[in-house]
Amino acid sequence: MSASGPSLTGSLTGITIASTGTPTSFSVAAVGGTSQTAGVAFNVTITALDTYGNTEVSYTGSHSITFSGPSNSPAPASTPATYDGSPSPDSITFTSGVGSASVKLYDAQTVTLNAN
Repeated sequence: MSASGPSLTGSLTGITIASTGTPTSFSVAAVGGTSQTAGVAFNVTITALDTYGNTEVSYTGSHSITFSGPSNSPAPASTPATYDGSPSPDSITFTSGVGSASVKLYDAQTVTLNAN
């Protein structure tokens, strides 16, 4: 790195950002807003993130993702939330670090949906 004054213009060369292909976290966002109706499926976008919060674009293909957060519906049915029609874990196909899934919650609740 070099810089010159007094306006401190400069240049930065020789930096390579390497991708490990393994995300350190995921972000989950509901498509179409955060307010959903119990018993009605909605889509979520899952983004694989690197250590710095950037999309891990080399994370591609089918990966098993475990969702957590929502509770089961109240008794007597006690139906668990479903992801692409089945309980978690779910196999999500990622392209350039981004995948999607269909989620159905069976209880009206405020929930944080986590992906691991």
